[in-house]
Amino acid sequence: TVISCTLGTDCYFVWLEDPKNKLTVENAMPRIEPPHNEDEELIKRVYEYLNRYGFINFGVYTSPKPPEPLPNAPKVLVVGAGISGLTAARQLQEFGLNVEVIEARSVVGGRVCTFKESNYVADLGAMVVTGLGGNPLAVLAKQLNLELMPIKQDCPLYEFTGQMVPKGAGRAGGARV
Repeated sequence: TVISCTLGTDCYFVWLEDPKNKLTVENAMPRIEPPHNEDEELIKRVYEYLNRYGFINFGVYTSPKPPEPLPNAPKVLVVGAGISGLTAARQLQEFGLNVEVIEARSVVGGRVCTFKESNYVADLGAMVVTGLGGNPLAVLAKQLNLELMPIKQDCPLYEFTGQMVPKGAGRAGGARV
């Protein structure tokens, strides 16, 4: 168990070095240090586990070859083209399933939406990534060359009316945040 945990960590960090490209078991093996690289079958099993459960090879990356569709693959319908729906569809395609995405709106992205008018820009949906260590959104930002900007600890919140929310009010204080 300890060896498989160490192998899992090794495979994960090998992939994190370059998450823009799909990690294959063939290019992972030579990068795993001794003595953990001695059991090829165990390395393959750990790799398959990490890959199947989405710990590696997720998000937006280049695959050396397109995924092979499974024979008689079931058709999977993903409802919603937000970040979760698109990520699920991509992962299911990588597993060889026949995937179709439907979206009610005329644009993809779900709650990830930016309002722009003149010189003003405001994110209306997802805009804060908390906890970068082990966060898949931090990996996605790296894959897309997005710069993550630290926010100040003292970041004011505003009501939809434009009034600043009093410190400590939060949801319990009746503020709509």
